[in-house]
Parts: sequence; structure tokens; C-alpha cells
Amino acid sequence: MVEFDLSELTCYDGVYVEEALLEVYECIIGASGLTFGAYKILEDWDEATVTWGTQPQWSYTYEDYIVTDSSPGWWEFDISELCREWVYGTDNYGVSIYYQGSGCSFPYVYSSDYSGTSYRPKLTVDYCFDEETPYGDGFDPQDGETDVPSDSNVVFHLCDELAGIDVDTIHFSIEDTSRAPGAGGNFVGVGDPMPARHIAGDLEIDDDDIHDVVCTFDPDDPLDADVITCTVDGSLADMLGNPVGDDIVWSFSVEGIETAVQDTTWGVIKAGF
Repeated sequence: MVEFDLSELTCYDGVYVEEALLEVYECIIGASGLTFGAYKILEDWDEATVTWGTQPQWSYTYEDYIVTDSSPGWWEFDISELCREWVYGTDNYGVSIYYQGSGCSFPYVYSSDYSGTSYRPKLTVDYCFDEETPYGDGFDPQDGETDVPSDSNVVFHLCDELAGIDVDTIHFSIEDTSRAPGAGGNFVGVGDPMPARHIAGDLEIDDDDIHDVVCTFDPDDPLDADVITCTVDGSLADMLGNPVGDDIVWSFSVEGIETAVQDTTWGVIKAGF
């Protein structure tokens, strides 16, 4: 079990971990062909008193290392994902290097108590400062599109190349703005502009890849408006708390309905089209 103090790293805003490598040095040879995993420790522990019987709980492995020969040397574990979690605010209780097999001769590694510094466990972190904000991309229907089938879903991507999207900050709305003030619709013979009408439905968020989160809105009823306006609130942020600031907005119209849709351009420009 090993734990590192990352306070000198996490005290800065906007730190993004590009790579984090944990290394321990094998000093006494055991059997070769063993696979050890680096596991995230889930609760506090005390170096002076912890034993096999009192060891804390740990979660799934982040990286495996296979002992391939019978010679001393460094074991290296890529724990970049885990280190990012710590930087994003998850409690840091360190890593347990664990072999789940039995009935073999185990190797030994140097601990932090080793008299020299050369072979103590070490964590090497490459990082940068992420000041980029998330953006919208892959709008379907696109901004300014006309003749959209009334049974369409609305699909859009929220992207952030480094830290990734904080899905808890996604707030989406879709409205019929055909007669709302400033919508650009045809108001001849229909009276004064009216407030926008909220369109009900379900938003599915696919965050398997937090760098490219796919959002799909499935309306409860067929779309039937001159101007339909979609908005992702400007509170959208990445995992480091960098917010978009301005709302991401795009509009389209449904087939068979006379329209005066105007490109909002904001979503198109933000997406880099």
C-alpha cells in the first residue's frame, strides 16, 4: 500500500493530469509470471498500524503489471485515470498493489522506509493547465436546418478534449419559439408575439466517453413548430470547473410548416464549422 501527498498539485486551479506513473522497485526475487494490480484504496488507513487483517477496502484495478523474469527492477503502473480522479476532488487514500493468487513465492519491493531515496516508491505526474471550455458539436438537426421530419429526435455532442465534460452541469431546454419576441417568425394575422412554448420529452446522456458526451432528446409528441430553439445552458463545465459561459443555442424548423428560421450562428461558430 502506498499513498502520495498531492497537495502541491491540487492547490492550483485548472490542473489536468496528462500522465501519472506509479513505480515500485522489486528488491527480493519471487516467482515470475505473477500479475499484480494497482487498486484504488477506498478508506483511510494508518501506515504504522495497518496489517493484512485490517487492510482497508479497495476497488477495481487501474493497471496490471506482470513479473516476467527473476531479476530486480522497477514495476510501473499507469494510474493516470485515478490521479485525475484525485485532482477532480475524489478522496485520495492511495493505491494497493495486490496479487490475488496463492501458493507461490512472492517478491518484495522497497517501501518509503528504505534508507536510500533511489529505490523508494515514486509517482511521476505530467500535467498542464487546462483553460479551454467545453463546446457543442454534431448538431442534428443542424442550426438553421429546414424541413426536419416531425418525428425526429434532437442529437448533439458536448466535447472537451482534456478534462472532459462534467455531466452534472448539463442543462438542456427545447422550445417552440415561433411567436416568441425576436424569433423572426411570421406574425402576420396571428396577433402579438407569445412566450416560448416548452417542448416535453426525455434527454438521454451517453457519457461513456466524457470527452465526447452524446445527448439525445426524444420528444413526447411530434415536433410541429415554425421555429424550434434548443439551448444548453452556459453553466455547462468541464471536470475542472471551466464553464462555457454563454448558452449554446441552435434553431431549426419542421417539414411542411412555413418558416422564417434564422441561423443563430452561435452554435455553428462554437462548434468550429
